[in-house]
Amino acid sequence: MAKFELTKSIEARKLNPRTKVPLNEYHTIPYGGIIDNLVEQGDVQQFSYLGEYYQYPTGDLKAAMRPVCRSAESLRARSVMLTPGIEVRRGLRVLLVPLGWFRILS
Repeated sequence: MAKFELTKSIEARKLNPRTKVPLNEYHTIPYGGIIDNLVEQGDVQQFSYLGEYYQYPTGDLKAAMRPVCRSAESLRARSVMLTPGIEVRRGLRVLLVPLGWFRILS
């Protein structure tokens, strides 16, 4: 199943774990939460978060989530960007250094 990351916090309605019937409980799912097992049921999406099932309106949920990409190619590209190395461009050797903040031990 595909996994998605929330781009904002949402108030989702909890579902009964066995029957998937909506309960009268609302829980906050935080920004950055990973949801999976998405199933569209009419105008709401049912999904699981930390083993519990919830539902939320389809249009609002699609606007508040993005796919989590864990393909081997994207991980390899990220590791190449983070490691320094030497690349040859147009006959010149170019030193590739990642940009960012580094902790300096003193």
